[in-house]
Amino acid sequence: MAFSMKDVHFALGETSILEDINIDLPPGRIYGILGPNGSGKSTWLDLLIRHRVPQQGMVEYNGHPLGSYSRKQISKEMALVPQDYRLNFPFQVLEVLLMGRYPFLPRFASPGSRDLDIVREVMQKTGLEKFQDRMVTELSGGERQRVVFARALVQDTPVLILDEATASLDIKHGLHLLSLVRQKNQQARTTVFSVFQDINLAAAFCSHIIFFKQGRILLHGPTTEVLTPQNLERVFDVRAKVYFDDYAQSTQVVFKV
Repeated sequence: MAFSMKDVHFALGETSILEDINIDLPPGRIYGILGPNGSGKSTWLDLLIRHRVPQQGMVEYNGHPLGSYSRKQISKEMALVPQDYRLNFPFQVLEVLLMGRYPFLPRFASPGSRDLDIVREVMQKTGLEKFQDRMVTELSGGERQRVVFARALVQDTPVLILDEATASLDIKHGLHLLSLVRQKNQQARTTVFSVFQDINLAAAFCSHIIFFKQGRILLHGPTTEVLTPQNLERVFDVRAKVYFDDYAQSTQVVFKV
């Protein structure tokens, strides 16, 4: 079992953000996290990676309390691509990508040949080779997000957490990066948690869907089972048609305005 949450509650001050979260999350799946704005999706990801700690309940990873892991241990197990990460220091792209290898290096050690090989492979796969000597402060917002995404791939962890990680990317680069994530999942059985606003992207790339509403997990399960018109109306209060699209080779959704 990769993750398990038991009776988890989280609040900010007097405001409850998540309530009664009980879920077991087996490894090797791509989980799409969907729900209205403010339903607790990003906070839930923060609990997974221990950026936040619940006031009540238990989060476990591989059968052990998440709190028993050091920050370095978590960095070896989980990589995060946030939706808005600001790179304001004049590092070269190559330097930023090498930061993804820091959790695996002894203190004060420099990256070795294997670390450099991993970085070069990721740069080639993500199309960032031409940017390697550029300062990240000189890149566009979308280009910086590609660098942040690539750094997480360089980290090469069993768990990848994406918080609307492709929202600022154009269609080509967003699809390409998600395809790389799916390839890694299929080859290495990595576990992926990804918040989406685009339901069709989630349907195309995720084996399982978790629906949030008002701070609770409303329902979850295999994408083909839980992505239904009735469930979309329950979660988003909209009417929708759900069908299998031959061209996309996945379930897709259209909405009635």
